[in-house]
Amino acid sequence: MAAGTLAQHATGTWTAMLLDHAGMQSANVAMVLIGLRRWYHIRWSTLCVLGAVAWCALVPLTAALEDVRRLLVVGGMLPCGLIELRLYFRDGSETSYRWWAAAWLAFAGAVAAWHLDQRSAWCHRRTGGSCTPCGTCSRLSESPPGQPTTLNSTRYVSVLG
Repeated sequence: MAAGTLAQHATGTWTAMLLDHAGMQSANVAMVLIGLRRWYHIRWSTLCVLGAVAWCALVPLTAALEDVRRLLVVGGMLPCGLIELRLYFRDGSETSYRWWAAAWLAFAGAVAAWHLDQRSAWCHRRTGGSCTPCGTCSRLSESPPGQPTTLNSTRYVSVLG
């Protein structure tokens, strides 16, 4: 999962963005599968098949639907949260939720940072509707298949370290 994020923020390319989103969708699918396992005691082999089908559907959708890409990734966290909420009310006194809460806080912080990064809050100054680089950002160097490369694109902005 971290390899895609590292590639995204190191290169800012479209392909690296896909790897990053594939990693995020992998985390979403894994969290939901673990929750389903705890709730319904489904066999791991069945969960692996369900997870592979879900992942194979989510990654192309995330790649193809630019306008709802963030919603697909962040929305993918909702089933996990709902499953855990249900499990809490079922057997909350038997389970420690300290690490679960810490993980969700860290995840929420990562989503907030991602949201700000996508809006160029970290690096770019916006002047008159255009984006002026401040010198610490990389630009889109590779376009999706079938789309021309544009150096002025601000669709994928990556902050370098």
